[in-house]
Amino acid sequence: MIVSERKFKRGDLKPDDPSRVFICYRENGKERWGKPEQLEHYRERAREFAREERVTNYSRVIERERAASRKHREKRIEKTRLWIRANPERYRETSNAWARRNEDKVRGSQKKYRQSNPERERSRCRSYHLRNPEKAYARCAKRRAALWNSLDGGDPKTIMCFYDYAKRVSKCTGIMFEVDHIFPISKGGKHVPSNLQVITMKMNRSKNNRVIDNVHEWRLPL
Repeated sequence: MIVSERKFKRGDLKPDDPSRVFICYRENGKERWGKPEQLEHYRERAREFAREERVTNYSRVIERERAASRKHREKRIEKTRLWIRANPERYRETSNAWARRNEDKVRGSQKKYRQSNPERERSRCRSYHLRNPEKAYARCAKRRAALWNSLDGGDPKTIMCFYDYAKRVSKCTGIMFEVDHIFPISKGGKHVPSNLQVITMKMNRSKNNRVIDNVHEWRLPL
């Protein structure tokens, strides 16, 4: 039977008998109607068959699902959006659970997005700080407290020389420079002159909180 001729969907009521519902089309193209209990039984059998098929032919099922997803991409996206709007709490829980299980993937995806959309990322950060000033101030205060507790006898005037130098170089070259901690504070590093270096903002963002073995090769002379 031609697919375009199929005018009923599973669960539709029969026009001349509302007590019966549409179940499926038979192999010869004829319509199969039945009671709601029969439809539920048919659906349960279909779910059971799908579960068994997924266990016995997992790779084939995954490939078939991916092909269908590519073919009906717009419909799938719209269906996902509707589900998210209808189940915001459940979506948040499942997203957070997936992110906890795949921290490396999330970190890599976020880094790639920030690198490809720098202007949008800066705009997002500014809007977040405007919407959440208390959280932004708390983060800065936490950072300042960590720096202060990690001074370990370091001379504040000498430390300020690094920041002044970074500011002067940025102004002269037009390239943003920052003061970086060679051994990150988050990993026990100290906020002392021997643990500071002036590098470009791009290099600092790339380094993040890693410890680079050959860090002295990219240190700029003071």
